[in-house]
Amino acid sequence: KSAVNDLDMLFWNYLDSNYLYEAMMLSAHCNRILGNIPESLRELRYVENAKKTFTLLNAYNDERKQIVNILHQLSTLEEKVLLQNDPYAYYEIRLLQDKLLLLMQTLDSHNLPGVHFVEEVNAEHTNILELIQKLQDYQRITETLGYNELRRNIVKTRNRLLHSLKILQKFKDIRQVDILADYPLAQKQSNLKYQQELLKNMAASIKKERQQIQQYRKELSQLIKLAQEQKNMDVLSKLEFQQEGLETLTQKLEAFMVFVSESEYADLDTDFEKWTDFSGFGMSDLDFMRMKAVENQIIAYNRNVETINNVLKYRQKQVLIQMEDLAEKEKQLQEQLRRQKIQQLRQKQKEYFLNEYFDTRTSEVERHSKKDSPDTK
Repeated sequence: KSAVNDLDMLFWNYLDSNYLYEAMMLSAHCNRILGNIPESLRELRYVENAKKTFTLLNAYNDERKQIVNILHQLSTLEEKVLLQNDPYAYYEIRLLQDKLLLLMQTLDSHNLPGVHFVEEVNAEHTNILELIQKLQDYQRITETLGYNELRRNIVKTRNRLLHSLKILQKFKDIRQVDILADYPLAQKQSNLKYQQELLKNMAASIKKERQQIQQYRKELSQLIKLAQEQKNMDVLSKLEFQQEGLETLTQKLEAFMVFVSESEYADLDTDFEKWTDFSGFGMSDLDFMRMKAVENQIIAYNRNVETINNVLKYRQKQVLIQMEDLAEKEKQLQEQLRRQKIQQLRQKQKEYFLNEYFDTRTSEVERHSKKDSPDTK
């Protein structure tokens, strides 16, 4: 954990360090060991995105070189148009030059904040809001308990946080960000590559110019020799003047060649390709781990579902057995009730047979005055 914290400090405080990618890969590996998979993926994605940013910046530099070449061509055309005294063509060339220069400025950095900066501002904004809410709760508690001095300190702290919140609110309203601002090392590498290519092209151009000058000097030497033989002093003086001009131009080219040679920039020792390759492998490994974790989770879920199904089947079987027992008991109770009713009926019939079936009355009047028995209806 200590190593991860140190690397995190390196990451956010020294984004243009030559050892940034190595530090990010080490931090990603430590987080992987600690089980912080989201943080490890975040760091691996940074290195992978740095590679994409580097490619994007190289494409931008290629566009910039094309624009510069077009501007050189327009400058040549501008000189020709001035010699031809064509104001309309000159106006069109100047218009194109202004558009290309504006395009160059548009392609350059706008000094906008990076995505990470905006994320940090939003996180800090949320933290301050939570602190303010907690301080409000503490303020109510201290008022209730009568701790006036502590309450005043809480109010002062809360006011300072509110002031900080107003400052952060200005950054929170940012609508545009520069995605390249989070990758200064990639920008430094791309700019170095662009400068090296420019110096290489300049050295090639100087070499070509030197060869042409050498050829011109040979031709001038022959012409000077011919003018001396013909004793044409007028032509000889002009040729010697041109020869001095070529000598001066050669000296300037030599000095410029020395400047170009001394201006060569050393490559940044970042092992960029190696660490970006490792980041790809690391992301694939983490993706495999996540897929394996999901697969294990699915297997665990299936086991749980199977266990639940078995429990439900067992409970269902028990309920069915209980229902069968209840049905049997109900049947037995119904049979018992039926028997009791039959027994009661038989008892009533027996009593009626013994007490009222045989007529023991001595007159008809007594017979008609009596009510019919329920069993004779």
